Amino acid sequence: MIGIFRVTLVVGVLAAQHVRAAQKDLSAVLAVRVYNYAGVEKHILAGAQRQAASILSRAGAITNWIGCAVSAAQAGSEPGCAQPPSGAEIVLKLLSHAMAQKTNQPAHTFGFAVPTSPAGLGSVFIFAKRAEELALSGRFSVGYDGARAVVLGHVIVHEIGHLLLGPGSHSRTGIMSYPWSQTELKQMATAHLSFTDGEAAVIRQRLAPGKHNP
Repeated sequence: MIGIFRVTLVVGVLAAQHVRAAQKDLSAVLAVRVYNYAGVEKHILAGAQRQAASILSRAGAITNWIGCAVSAAQAGSEPGCAQPPSGAEIVLKLLSHAMAQKTNQPAHTFGFAVPTSPAGLGSVFIFAKRAEELALSGRFSVGYDGARAVVLGHVIVHEIGHLLLGPGSHSRTGIMSYPWSQTELKQMATAHLSFTDGEAAVIRQRLAPGKHNP
């Protein structure tokens, strides 16, 4: 979980795109089923997913985002959502403010992760409104929508990191630091906040072929 720091952010650029050249050498694919209960706008969510995928690619994982419907009336859900998640999938739920309040999590947190089993990955719950509030706390040259995508993408990666790295995965530096200091927030704003080399090595090992149940 991440503590909210209201600090001024100096922003140079929005998050980098996928590192396409590096992806050719990656063999680990991380499937993430996305349930947008918070109603985050499509362009904000798409930007957050690009941000998150870029960070995860640097750690050795190609991300496959699967949009899932949150109601029977909602259209556009991917066929893969109908099957139970496999051991190599993550379920990501963007919670509304009302849903976040019902979780009884501390007010300074952005979300939490729940592992399914030692062999599997699990579910990630993101408090979208709180991520939006952090985006409001800084001055982003890319604009408010860009700031929202940057913050949401980093929050998603932080919580996914808990599933990939296991218990006790908070660190003093990098995206898994807790709470984020002004240093981490500035790195976030310039697309330089990532996993440490040691964390990336653990992630590559965790996602190596054959590590999960089918």
